[in-house]
Amino acid sequence: MGFSFSGHIGLLGQFLAGRQQIVDDIDRRLLSVRGKATAQGTDRGFFDDILSNCFFESPAVSPEGSRLKGQLAAAHLAEGFDPGPAADYSREVDPVGLVRYAQHVWDRDRWPGRNGRIAYAQSLYAVFVLRQLAHLSLRIWDEGSHLASKRLQQVQRLLDLLNTAGAPPLVRDARWLIQIAQGPLTTHLKPYFVIADRVAGSLMDRDRREIHKAGAALAGGHLRSQL
Repeated sequence: MGFSFSGHIGLLGQFLAGRQQIVDDIDRRLLSVRGKATAQGTDRGFFDDILSNCFFESPAVSPEGSRLKGQLAAAHLAEGFDPGPAADYSREVDPVGLVRYAQHVWDRDRWPGRNGRIAYAQSLYAVFVLRQLAHLSLRIWDEGSHLASKRLQQVQRLLDLLNTAGAPPLVRDARWLIQIAQGPLTTHLKPYFVIADRVAGSLMDRDRREIHKAGAALAGGHLRSQL
């Protein structure tokens, strides 16, 4: 079965429609766990499974949507974006890392009450969905370059919905997601040139300029962070 762009548009729409249910589940399963076994876990995969299940096992998500779990990440790897060697941390927008960091800090200081945890759960929700949207932005060419602009607009509409909750948006422009999805260091360089060729061959001038502007800004920020 091939990758379904429309299926993932529908899935992310369900994530957005079920936002409050998912946020409450993130709090219940990952943040209101002081003194429980979940708070003692150290394995990244353990937390990754729980967080993913908060989304894909949500009552807001259809059985068809649940079956799409893992397909975006698999398509990203199949494109050639194989992460380079790293320690036990992620080089990209990483909700799992944020869960582990919060539990570490709260254990050291104090665990927040429900209002504080829900605010943090909202942030975890936004980062998770943003990561899904970033990976989806690289799939706009999957069924032909003639669909790329239309599909990028579909990603933008979902991003706009994500940004309507009142918190400051993490990203406003879907064109920047194309660069965010390519942010982590990878083993091979070829995928970056493939995406650059697709951008050059299918999108309008204003879109190409904004995508390359995003690349320059994000690369500059990355180099500064390393210094």
